[in-house]
Amino acid sequence: MQDHLYKNFVDMEEDHTKRVQGLQKEAEGAREQLAEALNREKLQKNLLASQNPSSGDSKSEQLIELTKQNSFLEINYSRATRQLQALKDREALSKRRLDDMETEMSDMQVSCMRRINDLKEWKRNASFQLKTLYEQLRVAIPVAEYEAAFKDVEIYKQKNGDLMVRNKEYAEKISQIQRDLR
Repeated sequence: MQDHLYKNFVDMEEDHTKRVQGLQKEAEGAREQLAEALNREKLQKNLLASQNPSSGDSKSEQLIELTKQNSFLEINYSRATRQLQALKDREALSKRRLDDMETEMSDMQVSCMRRINDLKEWKRNASFQLKTLYEQLRVAIPVAEYEAAFKDVEIYKQKNGDLMVRNKEYAEKISQIQRDLR
């Protein structure tokens, strides 16, 4: 059970790590987009400031074009900011989940260790009780009587073996006599 719990924890931790890495990559992409948008805006401002004075219509057209581009950049900037915030929120949620899983895993480990210690204690008690019962049994049957009974059993086994051998010999003799009579 503990192996299964540990495996689940490791799997969840790996999933979390992968999610966090994915979120970090997305956040990095959003930061790069934001930096790119800011660089474009800077370049456009520099371009506008460095251009030679020309007719009023072309300047107004350039201003309109640059304003459009600036609007697009601001939209991209706000979009990138929202994406970054969403990624940060997802990362915080993932961290909270990981902390919850770690807490749950430590609680499970404590529970498993408590159960293991209870079983060890039960084993010690059972072993002690078995030793006690064995000692009581040993004391209840006198050793001298047991050894005498055991010797008698051995003697009877030997006699029984001798009788079996004689019985076999008699059977062979009877069958031999019957064959001779035929």
